[in-house]
Amino acid sequence: FLEMSSWTQPPSSSVSLGGTITISCITQSSYSIGWYQQKGGQGPRFVHCDGCSRGEGIPNRFTATRSGSTGSLVITNVEPEDEGDYYCGSWNSAGNQIHSGEFLWGSVTKTFILPLETETTCNIP
Repeated sequence: FLEMSSWTQPPSSSVSLGGTITISCITQSSYSIGWYQQKGGQGPRFVHCDGCSRGEGIPNRFTATRSGSTGSLVITNVEPEDEGDYYCGSWNSAGNQIHSGEFLWGSVTKTFILPLETETTCNIP
């Protein structure tokens, strides 16, 4: 049974294509902090958690870490398909299953990918 805990996440974050973004989650839980990605109309997809393997098909650009009460998901070399909603939550790595009463979601961090700015040159006669 996972202990009840409070979760704190920023409501939104943005990053440019090719950049690096860190999404943080603060909790009092002693369990591993799992990260989930959700895109419109789809169910949550497990990404990674501190101390366990990445979800199926998740590239190693996604890395979950934890320091004390703060868990972080770092996404490097950001690509357009990385845009979505990211949730943290308690993940029971011993069972690798989500059961009612054993999993607690954090709030959502909406992540927006900004297009690369293109340089504009002007020829002045």
